[in-house]
Amino acid sequence: REVDRLAQIKWEDMSDEDRDLYAELDERITKRMTRFLNLAQFGTLSFALFLAVGSAVDLPAPPPPATLGITNNNAIAPCTSSKLTCVSSASTDGAHYYPAFKYTGPREQAFDDVRKMLQTWRKGRGGVDKGDFRLEQYNDKYFWATGKSLVWGFIDDVELQFDDSSKQVLVRSASRIGEFDLGVNTARLDAMGAYLTKLGNRWEAPPRDSTQVTIALLSSIKDRVQELASAAQERVQSAQAQAQAEKQEEQMRLLEESRSAGGFRVLD
Repeated sequence: REVDRLAQIKWEDMSDEDRDLYAELDERITKRMTRFLNLAQFGTLSFALFLAVGSAVDLPAPPPPATLGITNNNAIAPCTSSKLTCVSSASTDGAHYYPAFKYTGPREQAFDDVRKMLQTWRKGRGGVDKGDFRLEQYNDKYFWATGKSLVWGFIDDVELQFDDSSKQVLVRSASRIGEFDLGVNTARLDAMGAYLTKLGNRWEAPPRDSTQVTIALLSSIKDRVQELASAAQERVQSAQAQAQAEKQEEQMRLLEESRSAGGFRVLD
């Protein structure tokens, strides 16, 4: 309930008590992540083997999603799933929204900045895409690139779309598989925004507001856990109903056999 309430309040509108509560929630998450990482140290050998095998093997990648702008009027799409594997300027909820990059100079110069950035983007920049990064396709208003993780070769799709009316570049970065991206998609766009900002005051591309992101993620994680729990309960109920139906069917079969034989049989 507290997460839901805080998610509706901007940081500047929070009372001192709400800010203290937010700090407490943030500290709890940090401690749990620390415990998780400490536990991981016990499996150092297994983890090293996992990395070695994963670095040498590329899993078959799912095909590019149908929502890619290159096939949808050069327009990026919002994140279409509650999974925490996507951020987009076309989304409106805090867990998936990423602010557009803004340019103040000539459109031609801004376009050239983005093209050069994507064509020369080094793998591993921003701590992601250590497997590979490549510009796949682009036209006069839209760019599509892909990033690949070093371990297992997971593919993410990166899109940038020029909106000339607002002098913005809408952005989207999404993983093709998984439930949670561990912040990879945000880190990638943060690194790109930092790159453009360093070109001079013709770009405004600040990173996401980490405070609002944390609150939104808490809320989304809670919602996702509820979805998974609900789905698991439905599967259990379905299995129970099927088992009951099979039991009744077996009872009817035995009853018919007893009647055919002219006898009588007590059924459980």
